[in-house]
Amino acid sequence: MRKFMSKVSIIIPVYNTGHYLYKCVNSILYQTYKDIEVIIVDDGSCEETALICDEIAAKDNRIRLIHKKNEGVSIARNIGLSMVTGEYVGFVDSDDWIDADMFENLVREIEKYDADIVMCDATTVWDNGKTERDTFVCLPESCTLSKGEITPQCQLELAGSCCRVLYKTWKLKSESIIFPAGLKFSEDRIFNMIALGTATKFRYIKKSFYNRYMRKGSCVNTFHKDFVEVALKVNDMMKGVLRQYWNENYIPVFEQRNLREISNYVVSIFLVSNMSFKSKWQEVVQLCSNEQLRAILIKQPTLGCILTHVVNRNISMLFLLSLKERVKNSIRILIK
Repeated sequence: MRKFMSKVSIIIPVYNTGHYLYKCVNSILYQTYKDIEVIIVDDGSCEETALICDEIAAKDNRIRLIHKKNEGVSIARNIGLSMVTGEYVGFVDSDDWIDADMFENLVREIEKYDADIVMCDATTVWDNGKTERDTFVCLPESCTLSKGEITPQCQLELAGSCCRVLYKTWKLKSESIIFPAGLKFSEDRIFNMIALGTATKFRYIKKSFYNRYMRKGSCVNTFHKDFVEVALKVNDMMKGVLRQYWNENYIPVFEQRNLREISNYVVSIFLVSNMSFKSKWQEVVQLCSNEQLRAILIKQPTLGCILTHVVNRNISMLFLLSLKERVKNSIRILIK
């Protein structure tokens, strides 16, 4: 007798994505691989989205739905993980969709190579119809790797989105791998860093089955006052994970990535459209005075132009760099 009721469990965290959910769920229900369960976790959505969740869940007995108060995507996914009955588990974001044969291919590969994790490529889709392949540059073709064969740079690429991935359920549960709560970003990166760090074997398929939809206006030109605070928290958490599951040699690559994110953010503050220039200037001054950030930057062997100006508290140069970025953005729009 099989231990699990369903072969594959797919978790969909939902927060105010409304009508996008129809396309997302249908792409899962009409998979060529039928032995699935869909776990929808409504993370305190507005009434319209909550009702759409109810409507969708009533149409197929493979769907399990839970409504909960808003606590963020990590807790929503963790609740989904606690409900899983499948031998394998995957995640799909509620405004994305997947190709009809995604899970047929992922299940075949994970079983053929007896891997703990299998990943595929994704395709980014914009509102205007433009698409872009999201592939792992470090891996030129489909392959199977052991943990020791994953270099720091490759680990940085692999530890991205938890979507387009299939995991062995028992492995996640035996290692108590869950998403870190309280982070506004990089929660899936940390999840994957641990999952890959405990995996005996990893399988990669160099083919795109996952479609990531970039909605207009999502997090564009929006000022997040606590961005640096969260980024530094992520940096500390990642270092702890790398020391526990990998080794010290992996830390510089990830820390440089986190610092690049902060570097981009510094310049973007001056590009925010709904703030006064005085407020923007004050925010950059405050950021350049962040002692935790400065302590990290001073220890770096090399710094890019922007972060050098942060260390030197050269606000005027940061402003000029933002003007340069504004011109570049305008040119990109004209080219499109």
